Amino acid sequence: MSLMPIFPLWLILLLLFLGLGLVLLQYVLIRGKLGSSRALVISLLRCLSFFLLISFALNPLFVSKKEHRVSPTLAILIDTSQSMGLPGGTGKGSRLEEARSLLLDEPRGLLKRLKEKYEVKVYALGESLRTLEEEELSRLEVSGKSANLSSALEKLSSENLQVLLFSDGNLQWENRDSSH
Repeated sequence: MSLMPIFPLWLILLLLFLGLGLVLLQYVLIRGKLGSSRALVISLLRCLSFFLLISFALNPLFVSKKEHRVSPTLAILIDTSQSMGLPGGTGKGSRLEEARSLLLDEPRGLLKRLKEKYEVKVYALGESLRTLEEEELSRLEVSGKSANLSSALEKLSSENLQVLLFSDGNLQWENRDSSH
């Protein structure tokens, strides 16, 4: 809660003390005519209304701020075309197996580390694009002649996401107008 007074604070404090003094003076003056209990009730009501006026002059504000952080979305596209079945650069299996091991190898595979900062969606990129569950990733096989990156990016363009591509570069790609 913060205060943004309408008048300078010193003026509000001066009015507060003057008002309390006047309420006390009026209590003394009307106590003889109305009696102590009635004069006290009237003075308390005057005090209450005076405090309300002072509180409006102080112009209190209550600002509530809720922050909801949304992790950015990352789409991981894994090329499953026939060329990904060829031996990889390290000689420890196919190109697809190398991509899988990079993503899944324990203790902290790339997929686990990415999930700490992003909402991760994994896709198999073949002749068409299909969503993969994390469990399916370990069983992912090579299928189809070539991967169609253009149609995959077209399908994903409606979502606001970043794309990470695992491929050997042997993809169908139509270079579209760069203004889109």
